[in-house]
Amino acid sequence: MKKSVVVMTYPGLESAVSAAMVLNCYKDSELLISSSYKFIKHLTEKVLKMKDKHIIIIGLDTTGSAIDLFHIYKKIISNNNKITWIHGYKITDEYFEFFKAGKNIEVVSESELTKNIADLTYSYIAENCKNSDLSELSQIKSFQKNLKSDELKLIEYSLFRFFNFADYQAFPSAIKKLSKIPVKVSKNDIPKDFNHFRIMYGSSVETEKLKDKIRKIAKSNFKNLLIVGETGTGKELVARHIHFLSDRLNKPFEIVSCPNIKEELFESELFGYEKGAFTGANKSKDGILYRADGGTVFLDEIGDISLDFQQKLLRFIQERTFKPLNSTEEKKVDVRFIFATNKDLQEMVRKNEFREDLYYRINELRIDLKPLRERIDDLDILYDIFLYRNCVENDLNFWKISSDKKKHLSKLKKYDWPGNIREFESVLKNAVIFEDFDFTDLKNKKRDYYSSVVENNYTKKSYRYLTLEEKKEDYINKVFEETNCNIKKTARILEVSPNTIRKYIKGSKKGFKN
Repeated sequence: MKKSVVVMTYPGLESAVSAAMVLNCYKDSELLISSSYKFIKHLTEKVLKMKDKHIIIIGLDTTGSAIDLFHIYKKIISNNNKITWIHGYKITDEYFEFFKAGKNIEVVSESELTKNIADLTYSYIAENCKNSDLSELSQIKSFQKNLKSDELKLIEYSLFRFFNFADYQAFPSAIKKLSKIPVKVSKNDIPKDFNHFRIMYGSSVETEKLKDKIRKIAKSNFKNLLIVGETGTGKELVARHIHFLSDRLNKPFEIVSCPNIKEELFESELFGYEKGAFTGANKSKDGILYRADGGTVFLDEIGDISLDFQQKLLRFIQERTFKPLNSTEEKKVDVRFIFATNKDLQEMVRKNEFREDLYYRINELRIDLKPLRERIDDLDILYDIFLYRNCVENDLNFWKISSDKKKHLSKLKKYDWPGNIREFESVLKNAVIFEDFDFTDLKNKKRDYYSSVVENNYTKKSYRYLTLEEKKEDYINKVFEETNCNIKKTARILEVSPNTIRKYIKGSKKGFKN
């Protein structure tokens, strides 16, 4: 019997579960991790040299031509290898007929447009692996659907390390652990607050330097870090990555959005309070700093706090001690601070709007995030990621649209992206929803509807402030017009029910366009 080699074309949740099922059945299989961008290269460098193997390929290559892939498969088979190719896409291209007709090439796909790869893998193993335990396979297959399972978090955290920080052992190790029933996931395998998986996309020189800086800072013993960057550059994402790569990863990660906390509540939110500290304080409450003991506190938009509270915060940063409101007991905690701002704090210091001593204290270490216009090469991969994600959500053909990628990018790269990655994602989302990929004049196109409404309402001094209901109605009306008065499309964009849109149309004082 040929020894199995499992090759994953893309590291993801579905393919991880599929690979784990294969490893569960074919116990001594070798596991190779690739990507859609390097799949053909990895086949040529690693698999082409193998002999007498059963090579099980999970997933679909999205680059290169099918005919080139077929020729590589033929060379692999010539070394007395067998190929089983499991993917969830309908074989429509005429080139793929080669695969169905090829000797020692077995294609496991579905007549439908797409199907869960894990389901296909389960069916294949159930039919072809006599030694398989179907109850164990079913348990492995269920991991991806149980959003609260430790197994799912294990895979997501390993993907986090694999994608963002080139930890090439984390992901395969997690898959191998997943393949053994019962799965034993220890507390050390998953950070305490790791509840969602976010990738730091980008392959530019600037992004690679940033990732390297994050790795070094995370492993240091710093107490205070300042992250400076424009809106939409990913300051919170960087802070989370530093926390999850540090030795504090199993301790809390607390977020404080400074502009969203009223000045009079800042002290009670951070330091906590005892019963009777103020009207309505019917019981004692621990503050954010106490809850975060041993972990990380992320203070977003630190430039927005008052001078009065800056003094109190400075004292805590220096001493790491505080007193809850209405308490005489001083508490000491061990927290790591990450501060973020999109403002020029040095200029604020010169204007006496920010304390100089606090500025130098929080600026112990510093990361300056480059705006998207200064790392424009990242658009190549960001385009693929955001376009694919939105095409899947809206049932559009990603491969057909992305065939014009070079033309799209040539125009997208001419724009300066003041809203950075957040704006780029919004532009692609709108392009997909409205099926409008003319990126010729983004500056005047105003694809961000909310921004255009806000601009109209607040930049003109003569314009009166609108009520919240009026702003809602204006925004809904704007989207309604852009969708050519399509109620269902408007509801889908705004993530509400069609009845909600009908209610606003019926009750509108200004009147909606018919």
